[in-house]
Amino acid sequence: MTALAPHQELLAAALRDYRGVDEREEQHRRAILAQVEATPQWWHRETLPGHVTGSAFVVDPEIQHLLLHHHLKLDRWLQFGGHDEGERSPVETAVRELAEESGLESFEFFGGPAIWDVDVHEIPARGAMPAHDHLDVRFLFVAARDQGLRPAAGESRTLAWVELEEAAIRMNEEGADRPGSLDTTELFCTCATGRTRPPLALLDFLDDQRKVDAADVWCESGR
Repeated sequence: MTALAPHQELLAAALRDYRGVDEREEQHRRAILAQVEATPQWWHRETLPGHVTGSAFVVDPEIQHLLLHHHLKLDRWLQFGGHDEGERSPVETAVRELAEESGLESFEFFGGPAIWDVDVHEIPARGAMPAHDHLDVRFLFVAARDQGLRPAAGESRTLAWVELEEAAIRMNEEGADRPGSLDTTELFCTCATGRTRPPLALLDFLDDQRKVDAADVWCESGR
């Protein structure tokens, strides 16, 4: 096997370490990993039949709301994200897209810059670009809700902080319904900040059959 470029190996290693919450997400992970390992231009927006994109899910500190934007071209409520513009890094793409598309001036990774979710979905043909797949690598961020928001011109109709249950309805996508198979024994805490990762309330957003209250999640010393 030909040696991977540093940017390929960095993402490939992260994808090898990541595990989806169910078999469907595992299929997505394997498909993205295969594309990254086989395609030096995995990051380029013109790579077909698909290319890696970076997305940002943003919750408030109470983990009760998700920040969404109404995408102008797709006419859908979505998380923030888009094409790599030369970063060769979906995490850097996610950070840039979040800042550009939301107008947030202050946000941070929830628990660190680790992959939070992966998803493969088809993008309809537009102009000279045929239908193709976005191999979406997603990261979780936290931001205060009292900040000003600024929709990106030509990208978004509007932005809104939406309660998690309503966000799942508005997004109406596979990722919002994917079962959250993790339980409390699989959680670990970032005790220095008092945060728990991954957040059970957000798993509730992903799986409306799993009812977990954020108030039940605690960070135990020494865990």
